[in-house]
Amino acid sequence: MLKNLKISTKIIGTVVGVSLTGLALSGFAATQMSLIDANYSDMVTSRDTAIVKLARAGRNVSEASYSAYKTIAYEGASAEAKTASVARDDAIAKATPFLEDGKAAFPFASAQFLALEEILKKVDETSKRAVDLGLSNNDDAARAFLISMDTASADFAKGYQSLRDELLASTAAESDGLSATTWSTITMLLGGTFAAMLLGIGGALLVSSKGITGPLNRLSQHMSELASGRIDIEIEGQDRRDEVGGMAKAV
Repeated sequence: MLKNLKISTKIIGTVVGVSLTGLALSGFAATQMSLIDANYSDMVTSRDTAIVKLARAGRNVSEASYSAYKTIAYEGASAEAKTASVARDDAIAKATPFLEDGKAAFPFASAQFLALEEILKKVDETSKRAVDLGLSNNDDAARAFLISMDTASADFAKGYQSLRDELLASTAAESDGLSATTWSTITMLLGGTFAAMLLGIGGALLVSSKGITGPLNRLSQHMSELASGRIDIEIEGQDRRDEVGGMAKAV
């Protein structure tokens, strides 16, 4: 096949082959890096933020419990008690969407988030009853609900801290995996580039020896023999369609 191609076509074909190999390697690397970037972006903008919100939910439960106690510590009609009641409502209201965001960011931990939501409901119910009784100066009855609230708050703290540690470990493991994938892609790209370079050099040498320099050397030898007086030799390459074939026919 090489003998029927022009020399320029042979050279261009070799260059195109090497270029296509490089293009394929670049496309693969770009795809891998795009996936890694997307995963990192999701981890930073969604998952890390969700972990922070989980911690904020834990703080809100503590604030709600503290506010419930303040309504009993102060006289029910006082500004301090009323402010504490509003603070409790606000803390509970903010905690719920924090848990919802966490559940959306970590679907595999949805069961744990649902369990925390159930505990949060208990904190809400018991603290609300305690606050209502405290505002009515019915402190003795309020204390009974504070005990239940303390139990639920402790369960929430234990649950969210355990879940937080689990999510942090999961995120760290994923980050390590992405780093490993990055280095694997880099190594593969460098190895592929080196292999493509060797393939290109080998291909160029093969095309050159089989399709250009080899036939030219043989033709040169025949010309030397003709110049020395031999006329009984067969000129090789007359059936070729490239420049070497044209020279062979001319000889």
